[in-house]
Amino acid sequence: MWTSHATLLVLVSVLLGVAEAFYASPSLCGGRVVSLPARSSPRKLFTTANLRSSVTEQVTKISLSDKLTLDVHECSIQKPTEFHSIEGKTTGPSSLEMAGFLTRQIEQHPDLLANQRVLELGAGTGLCSLALASFSRAKTIMASDIDPRALELIASSAKHKNLPVHLLDFDFCDTSQPLPACDWLLASDVICAPRMARRLADRCAEALSRGGVKIVVGDPGRAARKVFLDRLAFMAGKAAAFEREPQISDGLIILLHTQP
Repeated sequence: MWTSHATLLVLVSVLLGVAEAFYASPSLCGGRVVSLPARSSPRKLFTTANLRSSVTEQVTKISLSDKLTLDVHECSIQKPTEFHSIEGKTTGPSSLEMAGFLTRQIEQHPDLLANQRVLELGAGTGLCSLALASFSRAKTIMASDIDPRALELIASSAKHKNLPVHLLDFDFCDTSQPLPACDWLLASDVICAPRMARRLADRCAEALSRGGVKIVVGDPGRAARKVFLDRLAFMAGKAAAFEREPQISDGLIILLHTQP
């Protein structure tokens, strides 16, 4: 009988110790970020209280020209639901097309952005900003987004190659906040809904009202494109159309059709 009681006490003690360690661990409580040692991608960035959710980060090598290859940090969030949805920040085809277009323009006109201030709205993984920071001779390049995860990924990509990209937490849809000062305004595939289309048109009109600001907008042909064009014509008095390979010298508004 004594042996049985002793065994039971030992077992209870062990279970209490495991429970204490579990609740003391920052990696399993409250969704805190876990600092993991560096390892090759893909890697798990953090663990939350919902142990079925995970974030995977990967580095994608993207070649924009014979002279420019970038390592772009991306992430996906796997959340097991009935639809098995995946959310995250990855570089889409539209950003690839627009970054390629900008790269070709800079290679043809090396001084195009010399001493200019560039602002990218809704930067996502920041491919366009990273490309321009690589060799454009711009004065400043600002990549903006409202998602902290996107800004972290851009920071990682920029640090990887020591690129001078400034990060900005900025919601272009919140027109109570003025547009940051810039000489070039970029936006790729952000016309995802009518509200965003109208707000982007408002930002373009705001930039044009300052005089001398060049605008480049890329869109793959989303349904809200007409809303953007109609609003732009109304707000800025500019009738424009998206083209597959527009000339960078064609006025102040360059609209790039980015569907591959």
